[in-house]
Amino acid sequence: MRRLRLLCSVLVFHALVPAQVPVPRKPKLVVAIVIDQFRYDYLTRFRKDYNAGLAKMLEGGAVFTNAHYKQMPTVTAVGHSIIMSGAMPSVSGIAWPVRGKFDAIFCRNVLIYFDRPTQHRLLSRLAGLLKPEGFPFVGHSSPATKSSSPTWKT
Repeated sequence: MRRLRLLCSVLVFHALVPAQVPVPRKPKLVVAIVIDQFRYDYLTRFRKDYNAGLAKMLEGGAVFTNAHYKQMPTVTAVGHSIIMSGAMPSVSGIAWPVRGKFDAIFCRNVLIYFDRPTQHRLLSRLAGLLKPEGFPFVGHSSPATKSSSPTWKT
């Protein structure tokens, strides 16, 4: 009877006290690769073409197949800061819309994807963010390099 009580006590004790789980070691290095405009399905669609780097990361790294973050618009700096920190713009301070005036604005190889009226609307908005002595950097095919641009000096 004594042995039965002892056995029951040991079983109850083990059932109530959680087992000690070893704490995983912190990684020495975290590598995050973000490829803008690289759709997830490209990882599986072209899988046979990947060797070395991408193949090694796909086999031994963490791959998130259904990852989303609640941020609009999906501008690069905001998105990358969310991916790396997990913090939304209200916490990290990296946010859009951008406030203030800038010394330079780079808008190269972007305007060619829009029609002329949209290019002019975009340039007008960007001109409002540029300091009076600021420098706009645009591609040679943009309307800002033509005399038809009402807002940016050529």
